[in-house]
Amino acid sequence: MSQVQAVKSGIQMSTFEVASTSGPLVGACAIPLGNEERIVTWGAFGLEVWSNEGGQGFVQLDEAQGTTVSGGIVKCVHVVLQQQHHLLVMDDTLRLSIWHLDSLMLVRRCPSEFKAWHLLPKAEDSSERKVVALVQEAGTPACQLKIINLTHFEEEYGLNVAEHSLLMPTSDPESISILELRNTANTDNLAAPTQASAASLLVRCLEPSQPTNRFYSLLHKQRFDDAQQLARQFGLDEKLVYEVRVNHLLDQLDQVPDDSMLEQLQAALADVEEAKFVVDSCLNASFASIEGTMTVLEYAETRMAQLASNDSEGQALRSRLLCALKRLGTFKMALAKPFDPVEWHGFRQADMLNELISCLHRGKLGVAATIWARHESEYELIENATAIFPALPDSLGSKRFIPWLQHQVLPRMHRQDHVFALDWIFGRACSMELTEKATWPQCSLDLLKAADVILVAYTDAEGDSTEISKLIPDIHSTHPRDIADRLCGRHVATSSSSANRDPALDAAKDISKLRLELLDIQFLINNAVLPLSLAEYQLESPESILFALLERVAAADLLPDVVESEVKPYAARHGCDVADVLLKYIKALSTGAQSVAVTGSTWSSRALGVIACLHTTEAKAKATLILMSSVSVPCHPEVDELIEQARGWQHSQKKAFDEQYRILNLKKMMLPYGITSFNMSNAALARGLMRRILSNLDVPTAFEDALQVVEAYHNLTKHEAYCHRIRVLALAEQLTEAVSLFASLPA
Repeated sequence: MSQVQAVKSGIQMSTFEVASTSGPLVGACAIPLGNEERIVTWGAFGLEVWSNEGGQGFVQLDEAQGTTVSGGIVKCVHVVLQQQHHLLVMDDTLRLSIWHLDSLMLVRRCPSEFKAWHLLPKAEDSSERKVVALVQEAGTPACQLKIINLTHFEEEYGLNVAEHSLLMPTSDPESISILELRNTANTDNLAAPTQASAASLLVRCLEPSQPTNRFYSLLHKQRFDDAQQLARQFGLDEKLVYEVRVNHLLDQLDQVPDDSMLEQLQAALADVEEAKFVVDSCLNASFASIEGTMTVLEYAETRMAQLASNDSEGQALRSRLLCALKRLGTFKMALAKPFDPVEWHGFRQADMLNELISCLHRGKLGVAATIWARHESEYELIENATAIFPALPDSLGSKRFIPWLQHQVLPRMHRQDHVFALDWIFGRACSMELTEKATWPQCSLDLLKAADVILVAYTDAEGDSTEISKLIPDIHSTHPRDIADRLCGRHVATSSSSANRDPALDAAKDISKLRLELLDIQFLINNAVLPLSLAEYQLESPESILFALLERVAAADLLPDVVESEVKPYAARHGCDVADVLLKYIKALSTGAQSVAVTGSTWSSRALGVIACLHTTEAKAKATLILMSSVSVPCHPEVDELIEQARGWQHSQKKAFDEQYRILNLKKMMLPYGITSFNMSNAALARGLMRRILSNLDVPTAFEDALQVVEAYHNLTKHEAYCHRIRVLALAEQLTEAVSLFASLPA
């Protein structure tokens, strides 16, 4: 790995911008000239030459328009002619021309239009360069293949070929291959076939007759003994025969893997003296079983001891072999089906990180865990944690990957990756509400527990992530940030220290807060059968959740059982006073802020049920006072009974209770007069109320009732009540009653 890192650090890349107003860039090629590097670009704008001397950056040296009217260049190749650098250029009229690189001057131009052309490789015994081209003959359907010497654009060879022909690239300067479309019935006809069914493809190869070509031909025909004899006769490369024989066997094994060919391959490799070739051949051999593959690798290891030295190249070869043997062991451990040599070669050459990520993407966690366990330290896979975590698909069950993360991955995380890991765990735990509904929130809690190995780094010496359970009662009464600070053994940061706070600490706080929320949701599900989503829970408070527990009770007489089994445990969990919560609930019922759960029931009946759950006289008195202040008249008999009982209680609300009792009696007194709703707090309405009662002659106690109203409001007097009543009696011609009332008028 150190050598790989050294190579990577030695790679330098330079970029520069090519800007042209004449059209887009079609192509570019790099031309190294000693200490100077040149770049040639071409397109509709012609040619441009750029230079980078001494690594100072690219600058444009020269430019030239093409020789056509538009000046467009479609292809350009660097070529050395007579020890000088030239450019072989095809313009948009399909004509070839040669340009001198340094001066960017046109040297010569070929008048013919070429359909296609290739620059032939340079021959070892010649400095001349040649081009093979296809030229369309005017007036005929045939094409002509031409070999042109670039020194003077002279044609050296010509051959008529089919109308539809294609030059095939070649690395042999003395071999030219061409693909032709001919008529099946008449292959001598060069015109294009008129029907697809009558067409056939022909491959033609042109080459001179030389011992070298004969040698290569014998090798191509797998006549290795004849090729070996010819090599000895003419002094050709006999080692090439051995290598081609081995490659031929490898090709056969690629097509049909067969362990019986192992001895043949070893016999062929016995003649090869090059250690690198032996190692490469053994690595690339395809056998039908893992045992055959292991045998050939062990053979390579034996030959390495005989051929390779202890220099860097020999050590590199040994390292490749050991790596292949280790990977073969991994492949065998992860193998769940018959051995496939194609899959083995893919695994042998694969980047372990990419292979690990691919296995995770496909849900093959067992294979991924095997790769991690055997190769993590070898390839430093933990350095790429940011790519490994997202590879876990959402469809993969948490029970499968949590043990692997908890015991293998997270303990090896570097501190600089803690933020990423905690953020990923936080997001995955939240998403499990949708992906693993059946086991949520326990599955999310299990994943958060796996993060303890990281969270412990952000607690004090005595702290532990299990301290979370102690913070549950304060989850809503304390700010989440303060909870996390307590968990991590830290004080709340001041404004000056907040700027320098470790981002991982904030991520740890988010994890801790989420754990508390999920534990609370789990408690509600298990103990109160109140399922809440995470989003719904985060919008609630302990008090609103307690109200929800009360509100969902179908009947008022069931409230005491619910308070004992559900309300009190949850209130104790959050440090809430049950009596205070029940009083607030009664208040909410009385003001209409809390709806009535069951159609047909009244809020007062639910209030009576809640009051029955209160155990102190003081709390009952407060609740009764709330009930009296909002209850409508006539009251339910049970309400009246409770009020009468409350009159005998000893409590601190006695004065307020008596006042409310008097007001309630006034409300009851108004019922015979058709008054069911009256704002008792508005004194301005009192005089109208008094006169309405005094004007009623059907109720015998009307005058006494009116005097109760006078006593209730300081702005009214008895004299005013007497006068209004006498006037009403007089107008009703009840003079006897009027005189009698007048006689009783106080002095």
